Amino acid sequence: MKHSVVSALLILLGAGLALAQAPAPLTRVMPLYPLRALDRGIEGWVELSFTILPDGTTADIAVTDAYPKGTFDKPAKAALAKWTYAPADAPRPQMRVLMPFGLLSAGSVRGEVNDKITAALKAITDQRHAEADALLTELSKIEGLTLAEYALFERARGIARFSAGQHAEAAVSFERAMRLFGAKLNPEPRAAWARLLVMARVNAGQFADAVADFDQWGLAEASVAQDIAPTIAQIRTALAAGEDVSTDAASVSAGPPK
Repeated sequence: MKHSVVSALLILLGAGLALAQAPAPLTRVMPLYPLRALDRGIEGWVELSFTILPDGTTADIAVTDAYPKGTFDKPAKAALAKWTYAPADAPRPQMRVLMPFGLLSAGSVRGEVNDKITAALKAITDQRHAEADALLTELSKIEGLTLAEYALFERARGIARFSAGQHAEAAVSFERAMRLFGAKLNPEPRAAWARLLVMARVNAGQFADAVADFDQWGLAEASVAQDIAPTIAQIRTALAAGEDVSTDAASVSAGPPK
């Protein structure tokens, strides 16, 4: 059976983890989709850390996280090794990028996965946190999650973390969900997902990132985000004036994520 070469869609992951967002590359080489994964319909992603050298080439490329483990690591690293950036006076270490590997079926969600996610969200709403954690653990062990399924899982995990007061960890999950699948959503659900990310950012004290995400996902025009718009305006004004922003003063009090 002959295979055509399939390239994965690349999405740069924004700030929010320990590593920093890389600037836009001058040259971007798409990774090749592994034929074995293509045959089996496997989707996933790889998160990479790397250094941009003064001449704009990349070095110190390492996999920081991936799903499924080991499936897409090699093509992701090989592609990033060929990227180039604008030259600079000094190396720029601890950059990061998220490379999703998705097929045309990326929007599919199996019934068993949807049922577990729905049950986990219901358990969180009812404050049955141990049950929610158990369901999320079961989800994390399901093999062959599509990008849509993994994004839904990360969204549910983010809501669980937010409800537990783990706002920085919640932001990590919400950001990953948005980067993996946010662009494929219709405007209304996309805004609702992005609102969760901004709420987590604010409550985690990640104020500049909260403003950036509010703008990037077009929340100024979204009715679902009007409750957090005044908070973002307050933060934006303070940052522009070089003033400190208090987490307590700026924290979003619009209720738990939905």
